[in-house]
Amino acid sequence: MTKTWSNALLDSQRLSSDHTADALIQLIMTEGLHAQLGILMQAEKNTDVLDASLHPDILRFAAELHVLPPWADQKKIEIAEAFFKEYQIYVYSALLFASLPYCYAAADGARVLAMSNRMKDTTGKRLSETGQYIMDVSEPGAFASKGKAFKSIIKIRLIHAAVRYRLNKSGVWKSEWGLPINMEDMAGTNLAFSLVTLRAMETMGAPLDKSIRDAFIHKWNIISYLQGLDESLLPADYAEALLLEKRIQVRLFRPSEEGKNLTRSLTRFIEEIERPLAPEYGAHMIRHLLGNQVGDLLGLPEISLLNWPALMSSLNAVVAGMGWSPREKDMYIPLHLALIKRGKVQNERIEYPLQDLLKPGSKHD
Repeated sequence: MTKTWSNALLDSQRLSSDHTADALIQLIMTEGLHAQLGILMQAEKNTDVLDASLHPDILRFAAELHVLPPWADQKKIEIAEAFFKEYQIYVYSALLFASLPYCYAAADGARVLAMSNRMKDTTGKRLSETGQYIMDVSEPGAFASKGKAFKSIIKIRLIHAAVRYRLNKSGVWKSEWGLPINMEDMAGTNLAFSLVTLRAMETMGAPLDKSIRDAFIHKWNIISYLQGLDESLLPADYAEALLLEKRIQVRLFRPSEEGKNLTRSLTRFIEEIERPLAPEYGAHMIRHLLGNQVGDLLGLPEISLLNWPALMSSLNAVVAGMGWSPREKDMYIPLHLALIKRGKVQNERIEYPLQDLLKPGSKHD
């Protein structure tokens, strides 16, 4: 039976957040456990053993996030991971030109990003951080002993709780906006990294079929569930994801200065770093992948029917149809996105800024 999501349900989800992670952050702040938090954030692989002297609640939180939900389908996980291995450059391109700006079209979600300075002031570091996270949770064996998915999910989940804590304490967050990073916003983020990624990849010429679409949605459902998303907001497959997307778009998508400013920061960063093949390529690519409705909400310049992103996407589709493997080269799409590929950003892994978020007087206040 296909799920439906009523306004009443989604309204209630705007007032709900990840209570488990919120309680842990409250405990850390109340009892001054910042040093213990630092130990937790240093863990990298799934099998890294945490110091037994850590607070029992911290150890319990970490242990519970090392178990897949009972409905996890190993075959779908393997399909999604094999697909990522083959087409990861497409995934990263979709992240940069579709998934992230898609989130900016939701005014309340963009407000959280703007108020917490999670993207605007340090765009490059945030993109690298997100790219590293995508690799950790998506690569083959991500949930296996040598993988990094569980540890990375723990870190991102606590960062979200820390942002909520800071914004709720700031005195500037208004109750009519719902909770910062609430369940409905998290559901929208899940769609951005799953449904929107798939749609953008297909537009860029990546070959997809139903089994890949549904497996990719399933893998991201597992990731989002482990990040604390309410199970009622997980679409069963690609078709249900489309239905949930329509509900969320109607409810949340509207123009905002925060969304436009975040988009300008992103496109300016692309222009400065990637040396694009055509003027305003980043802005044009975002509109090409997300469509005119979202492009207008984000204040992006209009593009002609015959445009460079569309031509490059068509070329990618022709090349993919000839059986060429994207693993053979790093540059086969319009931009070389080494920036957000782990291992090519810097010589060591990025440190997630959780402790900085919880420092008194932090710039994230």
